[in-house]
Amino acid sequence: MRATSAEEQEEAPAAKKAKHEEPIRVRARDGEEVTLSRDAARLMGTLKDLMDLATSEDGIYPMPTIMASTLQMVCKLNDPDYTWPSSDEHSLFQLIQLIEDALYLDAPIALKHLQSAIASRLNGKRAPVLGALIGAVGDFGSAEEHASHAAPVDGQRADELRKRYRRMRVEELRCKLRKLGLTTDGTKPVLIGRLIEMADAAASDAEPAFVPEDVDEAPQQPASSTLPPEPLQQPSFSADAMEAALDLVDVATLAELKGVTRSWRALAQRVLCSRLCRRDGQPVPTRLDEITDLDVEQLIEAGRPGDAAVAGRMLPGLARLHGYGHVVDAAAVRAADLQCEMGDWRRPSLLHGAAKDALNSCITGEGEPPLRLTIAAVACAGSGIICGIQVQQLREDSVTELNLSYWGLHVPAALLVAYLIPATSVLKNCYLLNNKIGNEGAKAIAEALKVNAVLTSVDLRVNSIGDEGAKAIAEALKVNAVLTILSLGNNIWEMQGKQRCNAVKGRSGFKLHL
Repeated sequence: MRATSAEEQEEAPAAKKAKHEEPIRVRARDGEEVTLSRDAARLMGTLKDLMDLATSEDGIYPMPTIMASTLQMVCKLNDPDYTWPSSDEHSLFQLIQLIEDALYLDAPIALKHLQSAIASRLNGKRAPVLGALIGAVGDFGSAEEHASHAAPVDGQRADELRKRYRRMRVEELRCKLRKLGLTTDGTKPVLIGRLIEMADAAASDAEPAFVPEDVDEAPQQPASSTLPPEPLQQPSFSADAMEAALDLVDVATLAELKGVTRSWRALAQRVLCSRLCRRDGQPVPTRLDEITDLDVEQLIEAGRPGDAAVAGRMLPGLARLHGYGHVVDAAAVRAADLQCEMGDWRRPSLLHGAAKDALNSCITGEGEPPLRLTIAAVACAGSGIICGIQVQQLREDSVTELNLSYWGLHVPAALLVAYLIPATSVLKNCYLLNNKIGNEGAKAIAEALKVNAVLTSVDLRVNSIGDEGAKAIAEALKVNAVLTILSLGNNIWEMQGKQRCNAVKGRSGFKLHL
């Protein structure tokens, strides 16, 4: 056998390098050829497999499902050094189409770029703005029809809102619409109708975020199917692409998407349920009784801590709450004795001493569990009455009046009340006179008032509430159209806090006591 010459040994690495640097050609669906570097092609799983396993035709690899322009764009996006431009002219549906192709090409870097672009457009938007961005026309119908799909707007509630709005002046209606970011032109009946439609869409947002897609209303789409078309002949994409498009959209925005159209509601439900309730290695639950785990951290961070309390009532198989690196044993919380020690008016605040130790024994994880997680655990699974708060009855929606005046309650108790308020549809009066909830407690109550459509009277007098708490309450009053009496006297805010609250004092049918 002839020995390999020194020249041939030197040529072998050079030939291998030339082969490595040699570009590949791909024939796209439209017949055009796209030239890619081998390194770029190998970053996409489908092209890598094609190069490794398939035989090229005259040095050209066929790619009959992708247009040439799309292939070039996905390849560009899949470059690790690519930076998404600050101004992007792609429409939302063009981005989703690119996601469809990125999934087919198995281009993970491009996929993350596209998901980030979609999230930046949608996050933080309310349902009406999202509908305009998507170009979707609402198809929920009347408030009565929508009531069968999402609480709490029912026929009676719609009638109550209509009567309330009829008593308001046109300028008051326009001011309310302006704050909601809606059009303010038209006659009084038109303005009232617009507000009713807003309440109708908001009902989907009021639905707990963990609720799976309603299989009775519209059977869940299999992974390979396409979603039903929207009224304006919007493009159809695979369910995988649609769900991937929402991968980085936050929980609060996904909840708002449920108020856009029926198909977007179904999509948002699937994404939310997968994100909040799916266990590793397990399929996404499709029924409430299949849900055993709930990520309450994402609910809390999305401003929906009340969903934890609702979950305690709606999910019979709920076994664990997850959040902040901890896991809560729901059954252990139900059995724990969380009663406060009885004494004089200076009795300890919620979750001190033996009660705190009992609750912490139900939670596993490193370090001290955060207060928001422990309060969510109590709201979800606490039994009986805790520090005067009828936790179990409130969660089961059987309390019409909550009187916690003169209990000396602090921030944790205010958080617990705030987490429980969204779970009730019958609580009309809440009295917290002469406690110590401060600014943080007032902020929590204010957030609950933003989503509550039932409470008519709240008393927060003598609670050490300062300007920050007053500001939060004033913001809540801008969107709460149900509260008729709010008492805030003898708190510690300065003139600025009083002015903020006075700004909403003239609302029709509303009494503010300072």
